[in-house]
Amino acid sequence: MKNYGTRQKALIIAFAALILFFFGGCALDTDEDFGGDIAGAQTSGGHTAPKNVSADYRSYTSALVSWDAVDGATEYRIYMSLTAKGVYEKLTTDPYTYSSITVNKLSAGIAYYFKITAVFPGGKESPFSASASVTL
Repeated sequence: MKNYGTRQKALIIAFAALILFFFGGCALDTDEDFGGDIAGAQTSGGHTAPKNVSADYRSYTSALVSWDAVDGATEYRIYMSLTAKGVYEKLTTDPYTYSSITVNKLSAGIAYYFKITAVFPGGKESPFSASASVTL
């Protein structure tokens, strides 16, 4: 059996966590599963993105993401990425109307990045919010 160095072991663990995340799924406290949609949030003129987005450590496997409510929004869409400038995947599949969410079944030692959009009547989606990150 091959003897791996510390750096190689860390890469193997990170890769295994990514595989677990994408193929094992994550769970939200709303009993929703992560959707498979790739973020491509539509922007609509005049609609404001949520502000004051924060991501906070809840436990070694969960994070609390919160933001300021947006006037006129009928729901919010939560997106997550494993890199700040990466592709953000939509987490919620059903309309989400609250201004905070606990994301569970995450992996310890991994940085997670979140962006939020507000959805308005007629399905118009705001631009992405600024990102917020947390490392568990």
